[in-house]
Order: sequence, then C-alpha cells, then structure tokens
Amino acid sequence: MVQRLNREGTTGGPLAYLAVASGATLFSGLIVASRALSQRGFSLYEISLSGILFSGLIFGVVLALRPDLRPRRRDWVLFFAYGLVGAVLQLSQFAGVVLGVPIALIGLLLYTQPIWTLLFGRILLAEAVTRRKVGALCLATAGTLVLFQPGTSSLDHSWVGMLTALIAGVMLSLWLILGRMSGLRGNAPITTAFAYMASSSLILLLVWPLLRLTVGPVEWLRLSPAPFLVHWRLVALYTLFANLVPAILVNWGVRRIDTMAAGMLLLLEPVVAAWAAYLAFGEAFGKSVWLGGALILVGNFVLLGAPKGVARESSAG
Repeated sequence: MVQRLNREGTTGGPLAYLAVASGATLFSGLIVASRALSQRGFSLYEISLSGILFSGLIFGVVLALRPDLRPRRRDWVLFFAYGLVGAVLQLSQFAGVVLGVPIALIGLLLYTQPIWTLLFGRILLAEAVTRRKVGALCLATAGTLVLFQPGTSSLDHSWVGMLTALIAGVMLSLWLILGRMSGLRGNAPITTAFAYMASSSLILLLVWPLLRLTVGPVEWLRLSPAPFLVHWRLVALYTLFANLVPAILVNWGVRRIDTMAAGMLLLLEPVVAAWAAYLAFGEAFGKSVWLGGALILVGNFVLLGAPKGVARESSAG
C-alpha cells in the first residue's frame, strides 16, 4: 500500500496539484458558510452536525455497496479516538463563528495547527525534530501571541471565541495525526473520511442530552429539524461543496503528489476564507490580524517548504 502511494506521488502531474488547490479553496467554505448558517438561526450544535452528518450518510451508502472499504474491527479504538477529536473540533471551530469572531481570525488560529502537529508528531509518531521545524514553530508561536496581544484590534472580539478557535487548531493537528495513522494501517481515504464523519456525528448525538443538562447557553445546544427543513438548499450546498467534494479532491490529490507540496497548497484555505468573508460579510482585517497572520503563514511555508529528502525522512518516521 505504501509503495503504491509512493509511486503515485511521483507521477501526479498538474491535475493532482489542481485537485488539492481546488479542495483547499472549497474547504474555506466551512467557516464562511457556517457564518451564513448562524445568521439564519442555526445553533452551534446544528452547524457542527450538519456537514459531517449528511456527508457521513452519503459515504455510508458508498461503503454499503463496497464491503471491502468498510472499517475493520481492529481499527475501532482508533476511529473512536478520531471521532472524539472530531466532535471537539466541530464544536470549537464553529463556536468562534457563533460568537462573532471574524472569519479571517478564526482561519488563522486554526492554522496554528503545524505547531501542535510538530509536537504530537514527535510524541505519537516519533517524527524527527529539525531546525527548520523549530524555526517554523517559533514564527507561528509569535504570530499567535500577536493575535492575542492586549490592546490590538483582534481583542475587540470574544476571548472565548478566539480561544475555541485556538483549541480547534490543536484538534485539527490531532485529526491529521489520527488520519495518518489510519492511512498507515491500510485504510482507503474514503474509509477514513467515513470513520471521521460517522464517529464524530455519533458522539455529538450521544453527548447532546448531557450537554443540555450541564452546559449553557441553551440556544447553542438547540437541535431541531426546523432550520434544516427551511434552509435545506443551503445545507445541501454546504454538505456538497464544503465537505464532500473537497474531501474527495484532497484525498485524491495527496495520493499523487508530494505531501509537502500538498501542505503548501492547503494554505489557500485560510487566505480564501478571509477574502470570501470580506466579500460576503464586509469583514475587514485589523493590523494585528495582518501581522499575526503573516507570521503564522510564513511559519507554515518554512515548515512545509522542507526539501524532499527531509519530507521523506519525516514521512518515514
């Protein structure tokens, strides 16, 4: 399986690069569309469930027709952990949207992910820590501190919303680590995607009654079919173009091009999300967002722009 992926990675061609770039662009719709859903009365819980629940159902139909792609019993513990991380990720990345934090700021805080991926990759996958990685870590950390610096325009927004977006960055790194573990066990991309969406949705549904009793505000945790029935067209577009299609494009592309190149292309997501938010909602960028975001993105470029030999060494770890 790994040998096959390596062969594909050397013969991807421009179509694979286009697929990953297109997927990253569409993934930016996750946060942008969630703002539109929030403005139409969807609760935090309804936003968190809508994309993954319906995408999981569609992937489930595909797996029902392809028994060879179904999750194996030996991976259930891994997929439970994957779902737990996914449930926290869904709630934390959209909490900032509900609290009115600008989409550009949420996207940048999500992309502190390489900081945490470096740390978790070392702990869980024994990946090498290089000077390039440490330099990228310092840049991204500095950018995060700028975003949270007292007196800057970023702090005109909810502390809680910014903190949840930062937590989402941590969860996103664990999502990457666990997704890679699934791939190393020989699971197909669609199997991994289904496991994430199905297990995350199931956990969110199971803990919902408990959260309703212990956590507020209540309007965040409302779970009703009414918004879905009224705005079913928007939900369908959100599911299709911000969840299903980009997942297929990215999973197809990363099997055929170098992972470092794919990572750099994925940096299109926060940039496109910021500009889409400006065009759709008129959200302007403060100085701290410009400076902190630049440091985070440069840190990403430093980390992901490693020579191919370093990339192969990291993947082997």
